[in-house]
Amino acid sequence: MAVSFWNVDGEDVTKSEIKEQDNSFKPLPENWYQGLVDKIEVKDGDYGKSIRATLSCKVGNDMKKTSISLKCWDQDTKKRKRAIQMLVLLFRVAGKDLPRDEPSDQNLQAIVGKKMGFKLGVYDMEMDGKQLTGNWLQYVGTSQEAKEKATAPKEEVKKPSAPPAISEQDDDIPW
Repeated sequence: MAVSFWNVDGEDVTKSEIKEQDNSFKPLPENWYQGLVDKIEVKDGDYGKSIRATLSCKVGNDMKKTSISLKCWDQDTKKRKRAIQMLVLLFRVAGKDLPRDEPSDQNLQAIVGKKMGFKLGVYDMEMDGKQLTGNWLQYVGTSQEAKEKATAPKEEVKKPSAPPAISEQDDDIPW
């Protein structure tokens, strides 16, 4: 009996609870973005088979592109399950049915061009002697959800060049 693609460790991932992840691993800053999937395909890469997607995300009045990789065939079942959960959300938010079996370039096209909300994280790591940085998909929601949850970009806190001078008047403070 063939095992369904949507089943990880005996669990039907399409029916499991999908939680938003807050941790992040920098092209686009970590945040929620309104956007859409421009391109999506199954790729065999240096680190194995994965689903690669190019996302267009609204940043101010501009649209910026970033790419993500869903490692749906990873040997690590935790990573594989999470990647499949994100794929499930992409289909759900797009209002499309899941493919009956493994995703293909053809059946992934159902989610291209559909408005969505993406919570992106940032990774910066070294692998095989190369420094890699980019975005990863933490969660998928509606475009409206992204609009409501997006936060203003964090401003850099400037460190003072010298410590503040201590005044003798501070001795009168009662603590």
